[in-house]
Amino acid sequence: KLEGGETLLPRLVTASFGVTEYRDGDTPDSILKRADDLMYEAKRKGKNQVVWG
Repeated sequence: KLEGGETLLPRLVTASFGVTEYRDGDTPDSILKRADDLMYEAKRKGKNQVVWG
């Protein structure tokens, strides 16, 4: 349940995910940056999807 005031309009929740895996030489920061970049790619492509890279 989403908290908030009463509304007649339905509340929609979207989810975009960027998924990656460890590659030789990766650091925690490089993995997070790649996943973050992929998430924003998913959003640019129309939201509600998973982009793997």
